[in-house]
Amino acid sequence: MDTDLSNYVDLNEIWRFIKIKKLIHKIPYEIAEAMFWDAAKCRKIITEKSYSKPLSDIEILAATRINYMKDGTGKIVPFPRKYREEWLMILKSIGETEN
Repeated sequence: MDTDLSNYVDLNEIWRFIKIKKLIHKIPYEIAEAMFWDAAKCRKIITEKSYSKPLSDIEILAATRINYMKDGTGKIVPFPRKYREEWLMILKSIGETEN
């Protein structure tokens, strides 16, 4: 996915990878864009321009995280990030080869 080996991935690289791996029917561009902004929203923002910079591998890892919270009864329940399944689908397809 990181075509220039910079350890950062921008929205265009993510979308290009989705098209190469033929995941478009599962992850349309609107979802890919929302995934990018959802992962970027956790970074410390100094300026608005820094918000749109490419994602690091740590930010992508954080987008797949599951947090655990107590519900009303005191039971601990999983609380995954919004686009976790889509990120996992992309990450799992990295090592796959075309038949």
